[in-house]
Amino acid sequence: MGRGLGRAICGKREEITLVWLIAFLMHALRKLLPALQTTFKHETAMFRAEPALAEFLERSCFSLLQEDSKITLSRAVSGYEVQVTFPALAFPEGEEAMAVPFEVTVQREQAALLFHCSRHKDVLRVEGLKHSQQDYEGPDFATLDPVLRQLWLEFLHTLGVDDALAEFVEAYALEAEQKLYLRWLQEAKTVVGSQSDK
Repeated sequence: MGRGLGRAICGKREEITLVWLIAFLMHALRKLLPALQTTFKHETAMFRAEPALAEFLERSCFSLLQEDSKITLSRAVSGYEVQVTFPALAFPEGEEAMAVPFEVTVQREQAALLFHCSRHKDVLRVEGLKHSQQDYEGPDFATLDPVLRQLWLEFLHTLGVDDALAEFVEAYALEAEQKLYLRWLQEAKTVVGSQSDK
């Protein structure tokens, strides 16, 4: 008899706790939804697509494919298959030392070279160079002979990988990240809204 009464009391306490938690959750959701809606409205109003990005793609003959946060540029030049991959990425204002990293793959038949790149002070910067069929990561590009470094840069320029492409990568990564953020806000509003309406 005592055990049965104890179970009943515990069950009642759990029921009360659950009701309190649900009430607290609904209160939080009703505050969260307007905040999400305000943020989404503000970010949507601030967003501006950059026409120069589409213009660059037309001039450069690169085709673009975006799969969620992964972006790939591709083109063929004189028997070489060139592929540029980079993430949708943005850094807080003022972080001038930060740069969007991107990888350039230059393939011919079964062999390929992988260039690790970024944009630094408005110019293309190569940070590393690796052969696809070797585990060796290759030398630090900055330690190569200056003449050899310049020749590698000229080779990339003939393939369309230059300062203009590095600028495009940085600008497109920022725009793509903003689009993903807007989609994230929209999906979050949908989830929170469906719960707060119950």
